[in-house]
Amino acid sequence: MSLQRSIISASRRRTSAWVDNYAIRFNGTSQSASKNTPTFGTDNAGALALDITLPSPTIGNVLLSLGKTNTRQWTLSLNSSGGNTCFEVTAYVGGALSAICTTTPPTAGTRYRVVFGNDSKIYVNAVEQAVTPRAGASLLSGNKWFDDITGAETIVFRLAASRSNAAFANVRINNLVYYSSALTPAEALADHNGGVSFDRRSDPALLAKFVDAWYFEGDTLSYSGNNNLTMYGTPTYEAP
Repeated sequence: MSLQRSIISASRRRTSAWVDNYAIRFNGTSQSASKNTPTFGTDNAGALALDITLPSPTIGNVLLSLGKTNTRQWTLSLNSSGGNTCFEVTAYVGGALSAICTTTPPTAGTRYRVVFGNDSKIYVNAVEQAVTPRAGASLLSGNKWFDDITGAETIVFRLAASRSNAAFANVRINNLVYYSSALTPAEALADHNGGVSFDRRSDPALLAKFVDAWYFEGDTLSYSGNNNLTMYGTPTYEAP
């Protein structure tokens, strides 16, 4: 899609009826999308919510990352706990590893709405997960968030790979939203209940926390226009 058509597409999402015809698909070997110095990169609170479909859940794949180096980054990835594959949120802060893993093992081809924020909670399809601390520590002790990533390097927000553009994920992502603070259980339910074709700005509580979003309607533009993603490789667009 040309830049002009992408801008028109983004404009229509802001001014006309809600549409959700596409999600973005990364192949797991050589594709990602990123933004250097995103506007929320030094936030001390917040939450991310996104639709995730995994054609073949693979341990070690990084679904989303934000960081300055591989030893100073946050990731949403797949790991294993108790013999089950699980979604895991990991903080590498100054080289120290701390992570929590959910108890919902993803199955191939199933769409999940995953929400995690600075309150240490993870929701999968609006269900708060019983999380298992890893590496002997809770993930977000003291409500830590992205401002814990320190250093002089450029902070990079990336989909389907780590900060250094490795550990690529075979994943379909849609309706990625950044909120200004962690979601309450009721807000996580509202974020999930609309399903795949749902403008989360239509819910007053979610709108109050809405910062930015990526809808992937044939482009990687953000709703605000401030956090447009640059593609690495050629991800494809398919039905959500």
